[in-house]
Amino acid sequence: MVEEWLVLEDELLGETPLLRRFRQEREEGREEGRLEGQEEGRLKGRLEGQEEGRLTARQEAIVDMVRARFHPTEAEVREVEAALTTITSEARLRALLLVGMEADTLAVFRGALEEE
Repeated sequence: MVEEWLVLEDELLGETPLLRRFRQEREEGREEGRLEGQEEGRLKGRLEGQEEGRLTARQEAIVDMVRARFHPTEAEVREVEAALTTITSEARLRALLLVGMEADTLAVFRGALEEE
């Protein structure tokens, strides 16, 4: 609506200092909004990356614990890794690490891993 008015004003009045100032302020506002949006996007991306890094570190710690405690075959390790990649809750991964440290066998740990 405003832009239509500006086009009409341009045709009727030509370029005036007031219209130039209005356009400049509008463009500055757009640029400021764009920059704020970019910064918010970067922050969100960093936070998501940090969360993903924490999950990956917990998953790797669990796999290391499984290897050290139960001496599984590579196929069993891959199965555990595949199951862990579906878990996106840091609390759930933390709980699984504790279960793994207390489990007597790999089967007991895998049973906990398969529980929801």
